[in-house]
Amino acid sequence: MEGGILVNYNYINLTFESQNIGIEGVELPNEIILSLKTRGKRSINHRFNTLNQEIEILCSICKNWNSLYVLEKDKNSWRDINDGAYWISTKQHTNLNYYSNSCYSCYQNNKKKKNSQKQLPKDTKEVILIKPEGQPVECGKLSSNNDRIQQTIALSKDNDWYIKLNALIHGERKNDFINAIIDNFRRDNPRNLS
Repeated sequence: MEGGILVNYNYINLTFESQNIGIEGVELPNEIILSLKTRGKRSINHRFNTLNQEIEILCSICKNWNSLYVLEKDKNSWRDINDGAYWISTKQHTNLNYYSNSCYSCYQNNKKKKNSQKQLPKDTKEVILIKPEGQPVECGKLSSNNDRIQQTIALSKDNDWYIKLNALIHGERKNDFINAIIDNFRRDNPRNLS
């Protein structure tokens, strides 16, 4: 062990504590240092491959190691060999780049998955009320999820706490409790809607 670095077979693990070291006298690339500051505090996800003389990073999704830089001893520098295979993020409010937690392929797959979930059409059916005069009036769409109409209401803080606490006491979900209150009110106070 040298300078806080654990040597494991053909790999040297790079951690947040080892961000200021140099490998064979060459300082780590800025993106790797920032990546260690961002990701290296949680676990070991950066390493130096002593056989290939490459810095590698672990994708937290597919668990594959990706080569990012190769040490060019004759030039005392690092050459970027990433070639777009690993996703590079920009630190918020700066123009500094670091390597995120996933390779480009996993990043794109995750992005496609999120987009496809957003675009799924909801199974809905029309809700139509018939007035006593026989004229239909469209009220909205009824979601197939529990056969309910999605509503957005703004409650005062006191009423919100009242609903939350009473729903908890009665072992119900907040929406179920609100529906029970409305059902009780309608039953006790019938109104003619015509």
